[in-house]
Amino acid sequence: MKAHILQHTASTTPGSTIQWLQSENIPFTKTLFFEPNPVLPSMDSFDLLIICGGEMNVDEEYKYSWLGAEKKFIKSALEKNKKVVGLCLGGQLMAEALGAYVGKHKTWEVGWWPVQLNLPPVMKMISASHLTPFQYHGYSFETPNGAIRFASSEACEHQAFLWGKSAIGFQFHPESTKAWVVECSKEKAPVGTFVQTAPQIIEGNQYQPALQRWYFEILTWLKNS
Repeated sequence: MKAHILQHTASTTPGSTIQWLQSENIPFTKTLFFEPNPVLPSMDSFDLLIICGGEMNVDEEYKYSWLGAEKKFIKSALEKNKKVVGLCLGGQLMAEALGAYVGKHKTWEVGWWPVQLNLPPVMKMISASHLTPFQYHGYSFETPNGAIRFASSEACEHQAFLWGKSAIGFQFHPESTKAWVVECSKEKAPVGTFVQTAPQIIEGNQYQPALQRWYFEILTWLKNS
């Protein structure tokens, strides 16, 4: 197996995904959209596609010249049944490629907010019923037709979906690391009921180990599916 990573900004990295890839001895390449002249690989050069988060939104092609090409690339990967994982913005791009609505959410969701899990039978070996992941989004997706929604939160009904047996889109950040969360806590946060303070965000790092274990279980299941 070979993996390819689509990274939109220098600060929003694949996070703990890299640790999992290395532990599984899966070689990977990257397209860095924040560098000049980003190049997308051929479809036959990878089996697993990881789509990172980022500060931009899916409807900002007028600001990011590469966004249209990336959308077509993601749609092609899904059509060819590549294994695909979308992280926050990545999940939104997946949902849009599958025909679902993506747009500005009714409220920002920032910090460690619990989600309820309802994993489909094909993922029954992953037994958790709830999780407290890190969230940082002002846009959200609806679950595409034909996909299975398996996570929701009080602030956002559509938190994760499974498409077939090969693609998973997340609205939250399962790949978050403790260091990245600390950096996020330093940013000027938007105002909202579901926006935590910097101390709350840092304190919430206690949830990160459990989140990482769960995320690695998901990735391993996807690899073997």
